[in-house]
Amino acid sequence: MRKKLLIALLALLLAFSLSACGLGDFIDLIMPRATESEMEGKYYLVSRVKDGQNLAIADQFLRLSGDGEATLELEGSSGRAGWIVKDGVFTLNVGGNYYEGSYKKGEITISIKNELCRFVLGKEAAEALIAQYVPGSAAVQPSHTAAQPLPSTQAAPTQPAPSTQAAPTQPAPSTQAAPTDPAPSTAAPTDPVPSTAAPTDPVPSTAAPTAPVPSTAAQTQAPTQAPTQAPTQPPTQPPTQPPTQPPTQPSYWASVTVGQRVTYGVYEQDNNLENGPEAIEWIVLAKDGNRLLLFSVHCLDCQPFNTTSGPTGWENSSIRRWLSASFYAAAFSAMEKRAVTQTVVTNPGNPETGVSGGGITTDRLFLLSIDELSRYLPQEASRIASPTAYAIARGSRATATGNTWWWLRTSGASSSNVAEGLSTGLIDYNGDPATDNETAVRPAFWLDITQAPQP
Repeated sequence: MRKKLLIALLALLLAFSLSACGLGDFIDLIMPRATESEMEGKYYLVSRVKDGQNLAIADQFLRLSGDGEATLELEGSSGRAGWIVKDGVFTLNVGGNYYEGSYKKGEITISIKNELCRFVLGKEAAEALIAQYVPGSAAVQPSHTAAQPLPSTQAAPTQPAPSTQAAPTQPAPSTQAAPTDPAPSTAAPTDPVPSTAAPTDPVPSTAAPTAPVPSTAAQTQAPTQAPTQAPTQPPTQPPTQPPTQPPTQPSYWASVTVGQRVTYGVYEQDNNLENGPEAIEWIVLAKDGNRLLLFSVHCLDCQPFNTTSGPTGWENSSIRRWLSASFYAAAFSAMEKRAVTQTVVTNPGNPETGVSGGGITTDRLFLLSIDELSRYLPQEASRIASPTAYAIARGSRATATGNTWWWLRTSGASSSNVAEGLSTGLIDYNGDPATDNETAVRPAFWLDITQAPQP
């Protein structure tokens, strides 16, 4: 009875913990994650690889501070950066360019401008890691030794060839093993191991001493056929096929350029639910290594920036939750979702009104800020967009020109207002109240072209 009462009490405590702090916070309580203070320090570069080639490294490092700021020194130049780690994904923001990687205690692996860089916390730890490869050598040498397994796999197939030749030559002078050779000779081209079965047959072979004479003819024929076929076929195929089958970049996406229009994903647009959703058209705003920044050509939906009135920012807005849940689920297939990358989203203040933009977030889908719109689409005419029939049915209003206005993620005249892109291509820095339900939505995201399926 006492045991049942104790179990019931524990269940009540668990339920209370989940409801009070949320499932994510409860998991954090029982499975602590890396904190900013634990990650602070100077990380030294221990390896640097580009296109499969090891690059030279010198005194290059990444310094992280607890306020989300970082200093990156690479190629002899240094600059300030921002960083964030969430769900095991480490993201570095360098001048508006975002680079993603992984973090485990004391070590960061991240791809920066097509270079796979590995940083280790502390100079002593970095030197020890280098020394375990080639003691007393320069920092460049360990990265070369790490690349050696590639040629070693090519040399491996050449070893079975001489072993098959050596196996038949030894039984030839021995008269006892002669009767056993014709049977294993058929298995010799594929596996030299079966030759060990020869000792099991000589016992009955002693009863037939006259067999060695014809067996020598069988032995002379077996080496001429088996060794010549075995080494010629296997070694030639494996080295040539693997490099051609997995391309590093799909040919279509690698050829896409800034300003080009592409289709990716589907969403209801003609407001005819019977014929299914239509392909979404995007314009390429930027290209960074294997990533493309895509921005919807049309206004795809109509949503309030936030469903409740009062001060709000992108971080706590309902439209951010809608994009990451409802729109993400409806627009992309399981295969397409793999290429919609998580991105560190900074939220600078309004350059005209001075209102703060809020905290840094990590999102797969987001709205453009005033800064991003001005940078990627400096011409007003290039910003103009029309709403789809579905967006109009959802509340968006088209002007006489057929165009409409749409949300940015930057705060407007106050923390209760949000800036907009106007139907004329101008920017409305004061914006509308966040609860306005006539402003359209133009999503944006970074596409990983190495994961994106062919159109």
